[in-house]
Amino acid sequence: MHQRGCPCSTNFLSSFLPFLTPALAQLSRPDEQAEMVAMLWRGLEDAVEHRHGKQRLPLIAGIGQSVCVSDITKEELEEAVAELYDVHGL
Repeated sequence: MHQRGCPCSTNFLSSFLPFLTPALAQLSRPDEQAEMVAMLWRGLEDAVEHRHGKQRLPLIAGIGQSVCVSDITKEELEEAVAELYDVHGL
C-alpha cells in the first residue's frame, strides 16, 4: 500500500495553486478559510457518493505521476488551506 504525506505537502499544494490562488485572492471575509474548507469537504463528500464509498482523490506525485488516496480528513484540508493562505499572504 502506498504511504502518503499530509495533503498540505508541496506536491499537493502546487498542483492546485494555479487554480485556487486567483479565486482566493478575490475573497476578503475573515471566515473565508473556513468556507474554503467547507466547500472542499462537500466536494469530497460528493465524490464519495459517486465513487462507491471511497474518495479516490488523485494527488500529483511528480511529473506524469499521480497517486489516488481515499483517506483525506477534514483536519488535513484545514491544514492545507491554512498553509495556502500563509504561503500566498491571503
